[in-house]
Amino acid sequence: MSQIKTKFIAANAVTNAKLAQMAAHTYKGNNTGSTANAIDVTSTQLTADLNLFSASLQGLTPASGGGTVNVLRADATWVAGGSATPAASTFASWDSNKNISANNFLAGYATTVTSGTTVTLTVASAFQQYFTGSTAQTVTLPVATTLVNGWSILIVNNSSQNLTLNTSGATLLQTVGPNNQVLVTCINTAGGTGIASWSWIYTPQQPPTAGANTALSNLTTTSINQSLLPSSAGARNLGSSGLYWAGVYASSLLDSGNTTSLSIFNRTLNDSSSATQLTWSTTGVVVNNSLSANTLIAAYATTATAGTTTTLNSSSKQQQYFTGTTTQTVALPSTAGLSLGQSFTIVNNSTGVVTVQTSTAVTIQTMAANSQVIVTVISTSVNTAAAWNAAYSILAGSTTSTLSSLGIFAGKTTIGSGATSISPTFSTAFASTGYAISATLLNVTDTNVQFQPVTITAQSTTGFTATWNDPTATANYVLSWHAILNN
Repeated sequence: MSQIKTKFIAANAVTNAKLAQMAAHTYKGNNTGSTANAIDVTSTQLTADLNLFSASLQGLTPASGGGTVNVLRADATWVAGGSATPAASTFASWDSNKNISANNFLAGYATTVTSGTTVTLTVASAFQQYFTGSTAQTVTLPVATTLVNGWSILIVNNSSQNLTLNTSGATLLQTVGPNNQVLVTCINTAGGTGIASWSWIYTPQQPPTAGANTALSNLTTTSINQSLLPSSAGARNLGSSGLYWAGVYASSLLDSGNTTSLSIFNRTLNDSSSATQLTWSTTGVVVNNSLSANTLIAAYATTATAGTTTTLNSSSKQQQYFTGTTTQTVALPSTAGLSLGQSFTIVNNSTGVVTVQTSTAVTIQTMAANSQVIVTVISTSVNTAAAWNAAYSILAGSTTSTLSSLGIFAGKTTIGSGATSISPTFSTAFASTGYAISATLLNVTDTNVQFQPVTITAQSTTGFTATWNDPTATANYVLSWHAILNN
């Protein structure tokens, strides 16, 4: 039989061995696009005939175009891989030092309304934890063994009550007061459920006040202008004949149009009849509508403390310095005779305590040695502590500044070259080791400065030890620190 018709062949009877042999790496198929006999399809023909994968299809990977860093996206397109300086909508990667950069690193954010309950954090909790409300709250840190060293979390208390921050073993780590925050870092995942697993930096913050701060950064140009402008034309002087400015610097002084002369320190600037400029009448010097001075120098007074009371009035000098070895009380003037924005700078260079009070003997600030307070009138309608804004600070005149009566120490400790730790001491011992430390490495001299996190590794009632990883490159580093007793 030269031919066997299909009907004489049983179904599934022809084996692969009965078929003609195929060339290596070929496949039976039909890639013609229409009905046809099977042919031996090559690998190239086969891959060309199969689908490429897409958002909706399984299939082959498209050609990459070469290179060593391209990556394939879910939309089946190849894009440039990671870069140490990535463009928008591209992948970022380490640089040669395993650093990574971006315009901003957006840490996770969560907010909780306090309710007198407990919030338990985990390894998956957002980095920023904000608390609002009017009741107390307990916050429990994650179990240290679920973390890696360096894991950290920021807890900000914007509520009006305390937050109690505990370890996973219910050990108190920090009481966080209203308007304060604490940055907590895991430093030893094997440190157990107590505080040995943690390092933390507690940052007390001054609550907002209605008055200006010392840098005037909380005032707009509108609020400053409103404080300086008179209530009606010609109703307010800037200084007086008895209490005048030592120097004034300005780009220009503009004539109101109501006078042809301007009197300064008993000299008169006269309007020139032939021009719009002003001239000194006694010397003929052209001023060109401008008045300048090298500096504005506030009047200065110094008092030796004697255990008595220094009573200020509206004509008292702006700078009040106190020296000596005993205490002193400073009584501020009645605000009824002052102007909004008027201020006194009170500096305690004595070794005793200076107490600043209102004219009605209400204490505004108790000043430790080597400190200052700037008191500013923010209301003339009342004569209480609420009429004054007080900006109190420790002066940087010694290695260690103290507010020991309030449980606060601060200082800057010089660090030698090649150091990886320093142990500052307090001028007066704390009653216990229950205090929080905030410490930072500073260097304002060198061009290339090391920025390193500081870890507090030991605390005693008389001082503490701060450590960092890499030795200091020069002797131009100092440790800036403050210690606050947890009351």
